[in-house]
Amino acid sequence: MKLKPIVASYLGFQRRVLETLAEEHLETVMRIALGECGKQYDPSVLIDLEEMHIICSREGRPILNTAVFMKADILQAEKLASTIAKELGEQLARIGEPLTTASPEIRNFLAGTVGAAQGPSALLRKKGLQVNWKDYTGKFASTKTDFEEIFDGHRGPESDWQSKSTVKGERYTAVFIGSGGANYLQLFDLTSNSEDARPFRGHLMVFLTDSLADLIAGNLSNGNLERIAENFGLYENGQPKDIIVTDEIFRRYLPAVRQISQHSTDLYVQSLDRIFEFLRSTTSGRQGVAPENMMMHFARYCRRALADELYRTGFLTDKVRETGSITVFYENSIAELREFLV
Repeated sequence: MKLKPIVASYLGFQRRVLETLAEEHLETVMRIALGECGKQYDPSVLIDLEEMHIICSREGRPILNTAVFMKADILQAEKLASTIAKELGEQLARIGEPLTTASPEIRNFLAGTVGAAQGPSALLRKKGLQVNWKDYTGKFASTKTDFEEIFDGHRGPESDWQSKSTVKGERYTAVFIGSGGANYLQLFDLTSNSEDARPFRGHLMVFLTDSLADLIAGNLSNGNLERIAENFGLYENGQPKDIIVTDEIFRRYLPAVRQISQHSTDLYVQSLDRIFEFLRSTTSGRQGVAPENMMMHFARYCRRALADELYRTGFLTDKVRETGSITVFYENSIAELREFLV
């Protein structure tokens, strides 16, 4: 049996976590998850795992402190998430009808990321129903790592079509939706893992985000920049895609976005009892990990299931499943949109 780590980080420490998690670390997490408490563990490995908030100590023995889903947990999570997604998908196809006039990318962003995902997420944080891992400190600050068992037929993070990452520029923010594919954030992640290069890379990312958005908005003309945009799928048939959310566009679709957010939140609230019951029954839950510490990981299943449902019904029509990633920009001056995404 093997585990796959799934890392989220506000500070871009995904690579730091993945480079720290050697085979011995993964084997140790697996053994702890299986309850092999009488075994001897490498103290240095345990220190690393505690620093990453993966384990903690109870009465002198290591126990889990995050979601570690084994095969039975995963199958049950997929079943429950699919049930919730079917209920929500029917509602969204109806109340999101005004968004069908938006470009496929903007529709995905406003309906999926802003409406369906951020509404429930904000509620969970506000009510303390999801651990605030942004406050984690130390070498792996603001970073959370969960795990899943790898087995045949399992849909992993690579099929998380609604996964998102962002880069904030001075005037625009770029949102990358999807699990992989060609986008300039991933290219930067591959260029260098040197700590000395981080400030340079950060400034360059801000500059590139604003420049590409200005190019697509028609505020800038530059041949080299156009070729960069084409390489990352920001152009189609030689023309910039309709992927910038301006204040005018946001206002146009805001009523539908609010409705989607409210309906998504209401359904999640109605489902909390069965979600918490499931989380307490998981491998981590039986070791005492609080449901709040596993809620974000379960939300990934809901996100994947809802995306499947929305693509199946034809509400979402973008090409993220083919390309692995799509990019949308929005103006930082849109205060209400920023509030949705906090």
